[in-house]
Amino acid sequence: MELDQDNLRNNFVKSHSKLNKDRILSIGLNYHLKGNIHEARKYYELFLDKGFKDPKVLSNYGIICLQEGKAKKAYNMFIESIKLFPNHPESYVNLGSILIDKKNFKEAIKYLNKAISINPELSNAHLLLSSIYIDQKEFSKAKISLKKLIKLKPNLHKALLSLGAIYFETKEFIDAEIVLKKAIELDSNSYSSFLNLGAVLKELKKFDEAELISRKAIHLNPKSVQAINNLASILISIHKYDEAELLLNKAINIDNRFFLSYINLAAIKERNLEIKEGIKLIRLAIKLQPKISLGYNSLGLLLMRIRHLEEAETLFKYAINIDSSSSKYFYNLGQVQQLKLKYFQAIESFTSAIELNNDFRQAKVELGTVLLKVGNHKKGLQKLRECNGYIRFRHNQDCTIFS
Repeated sequence: MELDQDNLRNNFVKSHSKLNKDRILSIGLNYHLKGNIHEARKYYELFLDKGFKDPKVLSNYGIICLQEGKAKKAYNMFIESIKLFPNHPESYVNLGSILIDKKNFKEAIKYLNKAISINPELSNAHLLLSSIYIDQKEFSKAKISLKKLIKLKPNLHKALLSLGAIYFETKEFIDAEIVLKKAIELDSNSYSSFLNLGAVLKELKKFDEAELISRKAIHLNPKSVQAINNLASILISIHKYDEAELLLNKAINIDNRFFLSYINLAAIKERNLEIKEGIKLIRLAIKLQPKISLGYNSLGLLLMRIRHLEEAETLFKYAINIDSSSSKYFYNLGQVQQLKLKYFQAIESFTSAIELNNDFRQAKVELGTVLLKVGNHKKGLQKLRECNGYIRFRHNQDCTIFS
């Protein structure tokens, strides 16, 4: 078979021997633009077999090789193009793309930045660069790349979608709302835009709008368990528990391995005082996703309700080991430590929660309360005053906050 291919190629070269460099280049590029990859490849190979060199041919032929699963050959094409034509930015972008696939992000960043230094308006370089930073959770750098890209192409939907997702991750929900609504203006059938916007609006407590947007996401993708869970979570927030439960059971029927369905269903069971059933559901969720902190935190909260304090404390610590950036996890740990009368450990936990989120009012209240309990009246009262509360401390035991 390989011999037949070689013969076909040799015959093609002989039959087109009189074509000059420019003509071969023109025909190959034209076929490529029309999407006729088979013919484009033949003319690119003819061009290279004749010893001609051109950055467009090397890059385009490399892309074809990459699409055919010949990554090593594509890599060599891009390297050769860079050596022969060091001022051709597309070759750096293509090489960067291969390096991203290989998870060699450091080298990919180097080549993509080189492409941008040659041509700052190369939109694909900015997009690929932002994808690396998102993967590495370097969100501030990703935002810079995406903002540059959007400045170049203000109507590029995928750039707006990515920027909205980053704003969500960095809890800049108002900015996320603006960007995602712009994305929807550009593409009113974008499931991802509606899905993400629904989650953002929930965080902004715009529950009615969040419900409408999330229903639209489900309309666009009826079998999306993520969209169904988003809507169920919103319905739980506005006390529409019956519909939320129906939706979650539907989600489990679609995909019984989706972690969040069990977490959200457990929240409804807790509300109905079916604590043991809720605990079973969360344990199942943890079994499905043992490396996600939310499961351990959710289980800890339920166990704390039935005063299984020892296991609850262990679970909150486990959640923190997975994700030490959550102020709520430290707050919950402080709560259970306070119930166990481990006041000094509780002080450390509440302090950590406040360090992560200085606007965490309830953590400050709890910290002030515990400080008073251990006799540190000055710091305790100071912390409580930060919450604009009035404190009545009685017998070194009771602390009542009047807002």
